Amino acid sequence: MKRSVLGMCGVLLAAVVMAKADVTSVNVVGFNKFTFEKGKLYLVATAFEDIDGKTLKTSDVIGTQLPIGSQIFWYKNPQEGYKTDTRVGSNWGTNIVYHGFMGFWVKVNPTAALASYDVVFKGQVPMESTVSNVVVSGLNMLGFPYTADVAFTNTALYNLGRPSDQMIVYDPVAGYTTYTRLGGGWGATAKALVIKQGQGFWYKSTTNSPLLDVEARPYPKN
Repeated sequence: MKRSVLGMCGVLLAAVVMAKADVTSVNVVGFNKFTFEKGKLYLVATAFEDIDGKTLKTSDVIGTQLPIGSQIFWYKNPQEGYKTDTRVGSNWGTNIVYHGFMGFWVKVNPTAALASYDVVFKGQVPMESTVSNVVVSGLNMLGFPYTADVAFTNTALYNLGRPSDQMIVYDPVAGYTTYTRLGGGWGATAKALVIKQGQGFWYKSTTNSPLLDVEARPYPKN
């Protein structure tokens, strides 16, 4: 599938040693670069955390990288629907709080001055051994909660699937591609799917009960 989002990841290791103490604090920070064309929708995600552990809003994640009138859309759940943040002047709305499991739409203002804008997501690389998320019945707008590409077959979500569940990915050029789990499991095309770092996607759960998705860190801690 052709990708219109240009991704690049960098990782830096920063070690801070406290003077006169046997304490070393190590943080791994990185970035992921995208190019968004104006007027198009991009389904993305970011697993980077704030280095100080604070809650992330759109002003923290996007800042001034997108022009006035650009929008972020996040589908919270089937009951509450979409939350939207719009850049007005130098400020973004505050309706969206970011976490690694969430996917979200990015739309650059169609009347923006430039044809495309680069956006860099950056922050601390998540180093928890596992992270958890509840997958509800119906549509879930998701992302992989670590800063790495991962084969769909290597995710816990792959094994949680029930017959008729759907994995749905989106490309601004090709549109939607849907993978459906049948009685015998996921098909060959779903088994070949790789979730790219920073890629958002939809997951449609057909079970009536919530599912606990516990994903494991796909890279070493050190």
